[in-house]
Amino acid sequence: MAEPTHISSLLVYLRPEAADRVAEAILALGNAEIAAREEGRLVVVLEAEHEGVLSDHMTKINLMPDVYVAAMVFHQVDDGSEDAAEASQGETGTPEEGSHEAQSS
Repeated sequence: MAEPTHISSLLVYLRPEAADRVAEAILALGNAEIAAREEGRLVVVLEAEHEGVLSDHMTKINLMPDVYVAAMVFHQVDDGSEDAAEASQGETGTPEEGSHEAQSS
């Protein structure tokens, strides 16, 4: 069985004039993508087989010069199975117990 993949997204607040340099430093960490950019903010997606790698990257980003804060806003573990993906998105086709659909039928 393959290792699960941990996927996290971070919102990084930084000095606007340092955005290019900080984005390059984040990309240099590896397993990182700049998903969105706006003045003074970056949305960063990190992906790794081990949660510790994500934690290390987040710490390194928080310690970068000109970064005010990097906050995790999303984390998901993908084990690669289709069942896990469907369950995490609520697309199983059956109402969940306690949901409005289950109670009204």
